[in-house]
Amino acid sequence: MAATVAEAHAYLVRKGHIDPIVALATYDGTQIVGEPHLPAEIGSLTKVFTGLLLAVMAERGDVRLDDRIPDLLPSGTELGPKLDEVSLEQLACHRSGLPRLPPGMVRRSFSRSFRNDPYAGLDGESLVASLGRTKVRGTPGDVGVRYSNYGMGLLGFLLGRASGMGYERTLTDLVLRPLGLSETTFGDTPLRQGHKRRRPVGPWHLAALAGAGALRSSADDLMSFLVSVRDGTGPLADAVAQTLVPRLDRGPVRPGLGWFLLGEGDLLMHDGGTLGARSEVRVERHSGRCVVILGDNAGGTAKAAAMLLDPMRRKPAR
Repeated sequence: MAATVAEAHAYLVRKGHIDPIVALATYDGTQIVGEPHLPAEIGSLTKVFTGLLLAVMAERGDVRLDDRIPDLLPSGTELGPKLDEVSLEQLACHRSGLPRLPPGMVRRSFSRSFRNDPYAGLDGESLVASLGRTKVRGTPGDVGVRYSNYGMGLLGFLLGRASGMGYERTLTDLVLRPLGLSETTFGDTPLRQGHKRRRPVGPWHLAALAGAGALRSSADDLMSFLVSVRDGTGPLADAVAQTLVPRLDRGPVRPGLGWFLLGEGDLLMHDGGTLGARSEVRVERHSGRCVVILGDNAGGTAKAAAMLLDPMRRKPAR
């Protein structure tokens, strides 16, 4: 195991990462190269936890999977065509038809300050206002997977409204604390330094879209979570199981609530990226391998994660 982890770590260094973290757990133990307890930006890996929050709140009766967007907004909120048909479940599995980003964000992306922290100015009022200008592609629930930061961020915002505590506190109280993930937070200190083209850059702040990618976490916390997912153990085991149910009955890659499942669900995966960080997690059910990659520059993390999977893994069913 150690040689394989060291090989993946060396590969990331060759790809330009300054101080990457590589972790592999099997049924025989865990090997980590790099600092296991220093949190890093995990970007879109946050979506896995947002999907789990939905499952937890549905289990508690706080919301239902088939609740619609207008059910959790003030009466009279202006919505674009078909948005009143979009359910929380569809937001969680990227089948809502919402675009990847809120209206206007692509145009603003040409600004340098925007690129450095693109979501920071999108507060709750701005997010709700953007819904009136949003166009859905296709029919919600009947479309295939259309990956959407907007949709998952909106889901987190709506769950925060449903609890009355906001997304960050709700996720912390209902998911992170029960799982014992004390190194998984929304704070900037302590935080691993990110890089772009090997130059230090600051972290992103996702404001009202925090559910799409605002978490910071350590390799130790992420591996603890992955092992509990693999083994079906822990205080949220029933809710975790709900996140792993495929929400699409076709295709080599199918969405759960936050997760992506390959084939018949043998491989669970998600990745994440911000301006200065890249992350990958994998759970390979037939071999029991769990993989965490935390990179601090661009490129190479997907291949590094693949290097740690079972080389004899069955090809996904099609």
